[in-house]
Amino acid sequence: MILYIRNKFVNEVTLRLILWVLFIYLDYLEPFSREIQPEEVWKYKYPLKESYVSSRNLWMIILTFPTILIVKEYLQNKDKIELYYTLLSLSLNYGLVGFWTQFLKLIVGRPRPNFFYKCFPDGEGSDFNHCTGFHRSYLDGRKSFPSGHSSFAFSSMFFITLYLAGKLKVFIEGGRGNTWRLCICCLPLVLATSIAVSRTCDYHHHYEDVVCGSLLGIVIAYVSYRQYFPSIYSSSTGVPYAAQSLGIES
Repeated sequence: MILYIRNKFVNEVTLRLILWVLFIYLDYLEPFSREIQPEEVWKYKYPLKESYVSSRNLWMIILTFPTILIVKEYLQNKDKIELYYTLLSLSLNYGLVGFWTQFLKLIVGRPRPNFFYKCFPDGEGSDFNHCTGFHRSYLDGRKSFPSGHSSFAFSSMFFITLYLAGKLKVFIEGGRGNTWRLCICCLPLVLATSIAVSRTCDYHHHYEDVVCGSLLGIVIAYVSYRQYFPSIYSSSTGVPYAAQSLGIES
């Protein structure tokens, strides 16, 4: 039994490491070079602006908030089984959203709204196959779809929403009807929405990129959560499947 658990743990960790290695590796590959017609150049001629939410700040947000929540729950209940499966669920969530976001960026190759100035920093040029800007910047300019900020923000914040909904029993008897619980669960989504929308304001993404990135994050967060936890409408919501099989309740 101990050997089985150990092997299962190794398999779970290995899978996540593979997903993260792929996420990093794909970031260095060249995306599909989509043709830009003369009549649509205006879509990609928005000015270069600093990100309202930098990549560094994004990582701080999506890692800090879940960590605080998980640590608080563990210190309160001292439930190692729940901690283990929560971390498995969350790490799977990040690994999957990272892989799928990078994969889609490469095969779609949609130019960003500010692509023209990434390609021609001096504002002079028309042949997008012969850019004069930095190669790395040019490649990044062709990775607009889907929005990585949106997919990561929603995968993290929607996961928190599901986790809170399970713990607070928002949608089952005993918790339903308490508006404050519902509002608490919705707060992470407000933050995710703010991050996602900011990507259109600083001209790093088109609206379609943000919408699809957000949906991607939501779907992956849901799938990752449900791998280890029951539905938020279940009477055993918030308790990992493994804990239920052992007869442990939260």
